[in-house]
Amino acid sequence: MELASARTLGTGSLMATVRHVFMLDYVAEILGEHPDLIHAIVSNNDNLTWGSIISVSFGPDDMRSAITDDGIDELRAMITEARRSPEEWDSWTPRRTG
Repeated sequence: MELASARTLGTGSLMATVRHVFMLDYVAEILGEHPDLIHAIVSNNDNLTWGSIISVSFGPDDMRSAITDDGIDELRAMITEARRSPEEWDSWTPRRTG
């Protein structure tokens, strides 16, 4: 990420700029996880820090989620923490409904 110049935002202000994001299937590949798990985690905006999940529009009726570098780091840490024990993993793994 880059920080925008304080001159352009007003006195004393800095703002992080996202330069690129990663689509969720690619994130699953990077992390060696099943894509359904990544989609389930990211589908709840409260699971990652605000700004880590980005909506990308491919057209008027086609929106997809992507995440930032920081989001990938958070996701990796979250999954590692949940896998410390089988009990912890079972209580943490997102449940499917339907």
